Amino acid sequence: MSENKNNKAIKLGFLKKLLMLIGSLIIAIVLWYVGTIQDQTPVSRKYSDIPVKITGETQLKQNGLIPKEIGETTVDIIVKGFSSDIFEIEEEDLVAVIDLSSYMEAGTYSLYPVLDGCPKEVALTKVDPVVVQLEKQVKKELVIDVELVGTPYRGYKADVESMVYESMVTAVCGEEESKHVAGAKVVVDITGRRETFTVNVNIVLLDMYGNEIDASKIHLDKDSINVTVPIAR
Repeated sequence: MSENKNNKAIKLGFLKKLLMLIGSLIIAIVLWYVGTIQDQTPVSRKYSDIPVKITGETQLKQNGLIPKEIGETTVDIIVKGFSSDIFEIEEEDLVAVIDLSSYMEAGTYSLYPVLDGCPKEVALTKVDPVVVQLEKQVKKELVIDVELVGTPYRGYKADVESMVYESMVTAVCGEEESKHVAGAKVVVDITGRRETFTVNVNIVLLDMYGNEIDASKIHLDKDSINVTVPIAR
């Protein structure tokens, strides 16, 4: 009788452990399923101040066009995707890209960027348009003047007529910007010189009044030239 009771107790204990194990397995499966469902639940998320990047400028210039500077433009976006994919997004990697390579006509365009920097499974559902102005590209051939400053060593002088340098530079810019470009010059300091010398100097662009202008939006076929200045008694 005692032996039967012990066997029953052992079987009952084994059954309890088995039921606990099965219960734990069921709970684990349920939790896994709930987690999977959550990962595959479509969600939307908004990101603000995403930087805009212009591409295709090389091809655009071949099309005879040039974009006006858009500065540090940003846009707000909304993306949609599964939770697991959304959580992979690093906001600092997001860039709103505008490709201008296919445009052939000057004008003002309201363009919708595409999003770079997020998983391909994530869809861009909303983005602010960006206004981009495209101008006709203008080339100007400019004569370079040499301006000498300072005074040579006592008894010496510069032979201005015999100076050697490249006298032309090509400027490429938008049609509106080109209206402000009238000339170019370089400045050479001859202070204390008493023999012929050659120096490399940067080209400066000028407006119609001879004032220096900002050349950051203008492409030059050369940024500087060598100037040889003869110095003699």
